[in-house]
Amino acid sequence: MYCGTPVIAVNSGGPTESIVHKETGFLSEQIPEEFAKYMLALIRDEELRKTMADKLGACSYSQPP
Repeated sequence: MYCGTPVIAVNSGGPTESIVHKETGFLSEQIPEEFAKYMLALIRDEELRKTMADKLGACSYSQPP
C-alpha cells in the first residue's frame, strides 16, 4: 500500500481499517472468483491503477503515525 500499489484484501479485520473499497484498493469476501474479478480489474485498467495509486500516496502522508 505505501509503495503506491493498490491492494486486494479480505473484508474483515485490519484491512478494513486501512483500505477504502474501490478508492485505495478492494475489499473482497473470501470467494476466489471475487478476488479474481478484482485482480483482472487492476490488470486491465491502467487508469484505475493510477487513480488508486495516487489516492494511496495522499493517504500515506495524511494519516498520523
